[in-house]
Amino acid sequence: MRKKDNKEVTMEGIEKIITNSHESLARMVANGFSEQERKLTEKIEDVEVRLGQKINGLGNRIDTLVDEKVLRTEHKKLSDRVSRLEIAGGLVK
Repeated sequence: MRKKDNKEVTMEGIEKIITNSHESLARMVANGFSEQERKLTEKIEDVEVRLGQKINGLGNRIDTLVDEKVLRTEHKKLSDRVSRLEIAGGLVK
């Protein structure tokens, strides 16, 4: 059996071609996995950043609500005072 360049095709040559093909395929697959891992890592990091921002935003909103919250005891005191003033002013019978 002869190739176009007049070199004989040998079993060793065929085995070398097959081995090189397998190695090439293995490198392509490994590179593909590496690329997918890199992309997935980037997406995960992006999600972590966005979730962190949302959590911080919620924390700030909760802090604002707590700062603006009226204590139940203070509300009760004010409600009682308003009721007495309404009764004294004749607004409520």
